[in-house]
Amino acid sequence: MPPLHLLSVAQFTALEKPPLPALIPSIPDQASLLHICNHCPYATSVCLFNHESVLFQGEPAQLTEQAGNWPYPLQLYIADPVRESYRELVDVVAQLRHPETGCPWDLAQTPQSLTPYIIEEAYETVHAIQTGQTAAIQEELGDLLLQVVLQAQIAQESGQFSVVEVAQGISEKLIRRHPHVFGDLSVEDVHTVRQNWETIKQQEQGHSLPEKLQHYIATFPPLIAAAKIYQKLKSRNLLPPDFTLDIYKSLQSYVQNPTPQTLGQLLFALVAAATEHHLDPHLALERFNRACIPQPLDP
Repeated sequence: MPPLHLLSVAQFTALEKPPLPALIPSIPDQASLLHICNHCPYATSVCLFNHESVLFQGEPAQLTEQAGNWPYPLQLYIADPVRESYRELVDVVAQLRHPETGCPWDLAQTPQSLTPYIIEEAYETVHAIQTGQTAAIQEELGDLLLQVVLQAQIAQESGQFSVVEVAQGISEKLIRRHPHVFGDLSVEDVHTVRQNWETIKQQEQGHSLPEKLQHYIATFPPLIAAAKIYQKLKSRNLLPPDFTLDIYKSLQSYVQNPTPQTLGQLLFALVAAATEHHLDPHLALERFNRACIPQPLDP
């Protein structure tokens, strides 16, 4: 259960980001209540009560319209909007999967049947971010979050894990891999942060280099895998002896002998060169694909 923060009117209104959920046990007058409401975070909900009953439940903006209707002093509970909204999503998904009253489509799904939707929603989220449309980004992030909660709900039903373990696991990982934030380690730049991350990751997982590279190949699309393989081999000084960043040489080899092998070498060289210039070959090709689409002619 999340901690409940007991605050006075002065304490709550003095903080730029007051901790939530919070309980303000003694509000002396209407002016104090209005001051609290104006200081409440966006999209939160509140519950106003006295020693006898609950007087109001809803949004702070609605409460301000009725602030003069009750005898003071009063008590006010202010919910945490993050916890409340996430709890609502988890409850909605659980209802969709209820064996008696749930949705037939949701009940028919398995972790395997849902994997195409994870990929689809991830791509749609990326597209929304690239277009910069705020409403679309918000919607697609929600669709992507649904896939996480739905997978966790199905796993919980079979006794594997729940969304609690999912959230706790990633929180603990972030804390472990950011000792410069949650510990005493000092870092000077982003490069050091990345080095520390990889070192800690290697200590936790203990995977050999071949295992890591095989994981890249099995997990990512070829262009993304190639970039990761190049970066990993370069960092260990283990690039093949005949490897070259000379794109023209690789192109010449392919033109003289167009085989899957020489084509793969050329593509890998292009990916490596792009990585050296801090370019994403996957996104670059996607943008060029879009540029190839003919524009409609004006009537």
